[in-house]
Amino acid sequence: MKQVYCVRQITNNYLRTAPLAYLLGITFLVLKLCKVIAWSWWWVTLPFWAAIALVIAIAAACVVIVAMALGAYLLWQWMSDPREKDRRK
Repeated sequence: MKQVYCVRQITNNYLRTAPLAYLLGITFLVLKLCKVIAWSWWWVTLPFWAAIALVIAIAAACVVIVAMALGAYLLWQWMSDPREKDRRK
């Protein structure tokens, strides 16, 4: 359930920030093609791929948090199992 919320929030954030990033990217592209700016093409196209990279980074962070919570839960289950206490002695 937590993972679904996280993915839904990522999607909502992406939909809010994507139009601004693309508008900025198109502006940089027009300025570069009109030779108003002399930036590298990497900087000109940064708004196009930076928004996607941000979404991927947030999704990866959510996966890591869920994995850590699951690992902690499984460790807690293993430590609280009375049969395992007998085996460890």
